[in-house]
Amino acid sequence: MRSEERAGIVFIALLVLWGTLVTEPFRIFADLLYEGACGLVKVTGLSAEGMIGNTLVIILLAAVTVLLMLFSRGRSVIYLPCLITAVCLIIEIVRVAISHKTADSVTVSLTVFAALIFIMHLFRAETVLTWAADIYIISLPVLLFTGLVIMPLASKGGAIKKILYASRYQSCDLASVYNDLLALPAIVWGIAAFILAGLPVVYYSFYRRKG
Repeated sequence: MRSEERAGIVFIALLVLWGTLVTEPFRIFADLLYEGACGLVKVTGLSAEGMIGNTLVIILLAAVTVLLMLFSRGRSVIYLPCLITAVCLIIEIVRVAISHKTADSVTVSLTVFAALIFIMHLFRAETVLTWAADIYIISLPVLLFTGLVIMPLASKGGAIKKILYASRYQSCDLASVYNDLLALPAIVWGIAAFILAGLPVVYYSFYRRKG
């Protein structure tokens, strides 16, 4: 399967399953990168909740996605799931140790997924590992889509909020800060921002490792 087709399938599947137990390791990864992007923005003296800071966070997440897309062009992409899972697991273990709490569902889900990735490496299941890498990579555009498009739609409440259940598991609202800018609602700016952030991601989704 061509890489762009795989990326499209992964995006739709993640969007449908976002917030479920199946996608937990990938949502954790996306959330950690979001927190990291917010931290970098705060270092500059800007607030990640402000309009400029929020825009920088979106740009950073899109840039990381492109870098991961470029990395996934070679065979080394099969090691990406192992690397990402290990880093996320270490961060969560450190958090648990600092807070003096017992292991939570986040730590457990990452540990289970790390074990599965290890088994895949033992069996040299390169196709499965390539898909796992893409799921990690595409989790960032899914986080952007839910934050920029689904959250402003869900904020209207009523039946639409129940339909867009992914909003209940979204850690950030990336669109509300633009509400009423130039008299336009947040959803308009959210869609525009997602399209602009997604264009380079779509471009670099081509000509990567097949699987």
